[in-house]
Amino acid sequence: MGRKRLAVLGLVGAVLLAAPALATLPAGVAGVIHARGTVSEKVKVREPKNTDFVTQQITIQPGGHTGWHTHPGAALVTVKSGTLTLTGLRHRGDDDNDDYRGGRRGRCETQSFAAGQAFVDEGHGDVHIGRNLGTTPVELWVTYTGVPAGGAFRIDAADPAC
Repeated sequence: MGRKRLAVLGLVGAVLLAAPALATLPAGVAGVIHARGTVSEKVKVREPKNTDFVTQQITIQPGGHTGWHTHPGAALVTVKSGTLTLTGLRHRGDDDNDDYRGGRRGRCETQSFAAGQAFVDEGHGDVHIGRNLGTTPVELWVTYTGVPAGGAFRIDAADPAC
């Protein structure tokens, strides 16, 4: 290895080691992680300008359900506890057909999400229902995107006979 290459590597190493020392540490800030989940698919969210983000904690008791509904935009869902059973009818699609249900448009599919998992609810007319088929409460933390400013983040829908 030439001297020039060693010098460059040494300089890069020094910068990488010094960077944490130059970082500004927070002061007077507290953060609470309410839930954390892992998404196993690619996530793609695109919403129009001037819309709200709304975050909601949802608890579904054993035997309970959300009722059939959709959202004006996407919803980022983290399952904190329990297991959510989600049944949905996908109305819209994208070119690579990679939504969380992995299905084709117009097809009902059911999938379960356990504590520590996360998924993207496509919204935009994709009608679905979440059920707690277990014996313990399901706790979800959901961030809705694409909500009209000051508007509703949930749109009730008829049962699509899934």
